[in-house]
Amino acid sequence: MYSDPTVYDILHTPGTSEEVDTYLWIVSKHLQLNKSLKWLEPACGTGRCLRLLAQRGYYVAGFDIDQEMIRYSKNSGLACELFEADMIDFNSQLQCKFDIAFNPFNSIRHLHSDEAMLKHLEQVSQSLNTGGLYLVGISLSDYDNDVPEEDIWTGSRDDCKVTQVVNYLPPDQISRLETVISHILVENKDEHINETYKLRSYNKLEWTELVANSPFEVVGSYDSLGIQAGSRKLIYQIEVLRTI
Repeated sequence: MYSDPTVYDILHTPGTSEEVDTYLWIVSKHLQLNKSLKWLEPACGTGRCLRLLAQRGYYVAGFDIDQEMIRYSKNSGLACELFEADMIDFNSQLQCKFDIAFNPFNSIRHLHSDEAMLKHLEQVSQSLNTGGLYLVGISLSDYDNDVPEEDIWTGSRDDCKVTQVVNYLPPDQISRLETVISHILVENKDEHINETYKLRSYNKLEWTELVANSPFEVVGSYDSLGIQAGSRKLIYQIEVLRTI
């Protein structure tokens, strides 16, 4: 999937409008929502969210470590600040400061150590205006109760239909690395794409301690629909961090 931006975009674009609506709703709970707000997306992939935010009148910028993802974003007509960079070293390439950064669907967990994560949070903090927000989409672990899980994703565009089956093998508290096994079928080409990668794990305490050692504070936790998490244990949540 990550090796083919077109396949990635076909799979992830469905539901993007509702996803962006959720981000706007969450931001409105913490900032005065207006079109002067500037948005930054680390690990922006094909720029699917940035495209919608730009269409709605916001200033946006994004970066990704994958050159092909950035090329796809530019070729899709996204005219904004786009560049290739790692999540722990990007701030020097930005042309201005931002009000909001966002990093959905566990992309932040591609950083495999607390040291790397803290470097990333420092870079994001430096890129934001005072009181700026960082929306982080993350799945937190429960080491004693996590079990293997499977997701199936589908998407289509023109005559191309893509199906992805993803298996998640839970981490233990020693390794703190979750194994993700992805199989993609591109039906019109009868093409199979297999990938395996690791994601850093955090339970609630580990995540809380990490943020406490960063330039941020947690000011809200929401589910994927923008409803406050409260005491619920969520499979996936959007953590709202604010610069201190």
